[in-house]
Amino acid sequence: MFLTVHAAAGVVVGAFIPNPLGAFAAGMASHFLLDRVPHYDPPIVDGTAKDGVLKNPVFRRFVAVAMFDLVLATLLTIGLAIRMAPTTWISLTAGAIGGVLPDLLFGLYRLTDNRWLRVYNTWHKNNHFKPKRFPVTFISGMSTQLVTLAFCLLALFSPLTT
Repeated sequence: MFLTVHAAAGVVVGAFIPNPLGAFAAGMASHFLLDRVPHYDPPIVDGTAKDGVLKNPVFRRFVAVAMFDLVLATLLTIGLAIRMAPTTWISLTAGAIGGVLPDLLFGLYRLTDNRWLRVYNTWHKNNHFKPKRFPVTFISGMSTQLVTLAFCLLALFSPLTT
């Protein structure tokens, strides 16, 4: 899923869990749950910076999309936090950070080829839905992301969180 969706889900859990550490942990858990949902991800190639992947145009395009997505996720988090009570901002932010951190660690692994991050990356990759088992088109894969984002926004604007 895109970082924007993961951040929105993290903000939702942060709205319901006032403890920042709990919100962070729940944000991470929401990330791994959402990764099990069939969705579209931009194309990416295997490898790390050591392998020369940074020179690959497909990888560079992926990084450009990810950076744009990270900016959107940040703006969404700020925009949603502003409409909530200031006392919840830390938990909302902690939930959003927990929601996007797993993918940021994936990116860090691709840049460093760190052996601990390699173990994590293998686990993270295996946690995703299997596109060969559940094929998705661009339309159906983006639809699941948009529906998930809409549910997150509806949850945040529901009477329970206002």
